[in-house]
Amino acid sequence: MIIILLGAGLALLCGGAELLVRGSVGVAARLGVPSLLIGLTIVAFGTSAPELVVSVQAGLGGYGDIAAGNVIGSNIFNIAVILGVTALLRPLWINRKILRFDMPICVGAAVLSGFFLRDSILTRPEGGILFLCLCVYMYLLVFAARREKGFATEVLPSTAIGSGIPVQLLLIVAGLAALVFGSRYFIKGQ
Repeated sequence: MIIILLGAGLALLCGGAELLVRGSVGVAARLGVPSLLIGLTIVAFGTSAPELVVSVQAGLGGYGDIAAGNVIGSNIFNIAVILGVTALLRPLWINRKILRFDMPICVGAAVLSGFFLRDSILTRPEGGILFLCLCVYMYLLVFAARREKGFATEVLPSTAIGSGIPVQLLLIVAGLAALVFGSRYFIKGQ
């Protein structure tokens, strides 16, 4: 039964994230949001939605270890496996601006999280500080992107968007529902 719950939860999480990203990108593109901004925000957050929902459900259910382990494990997996396998397939050339701007922030977020977790508890004020750091980072990221020469203001072509806004909104709702139910099954399977 545990394997079935884990499998069903994982399938719903993956499918829900896909629906959420597709629907959100479709709505944003239909509303004329530049493609760079879509990538910096909607796609970035949408692909992390499963971890977010699982962590929130785990935290609300009193499983703080799962929430913290999910975040830490996800970051390790993203860096070691996804980045590592991609580099094994083809060397990656990284823009120096990413190394100077994003990498220190990434390391700083990890160090700050470790500092907050030194007493094995993450308080609401500490969570608020981490969330505020995210908001400041997103602001700086969008501000820096807009200042770049040739800021990408192009929108996605209508052929890449798909159906109209009502269908895209339905995809968003279905994606969110799948994420919520998938996280519940996933946590019950632990």
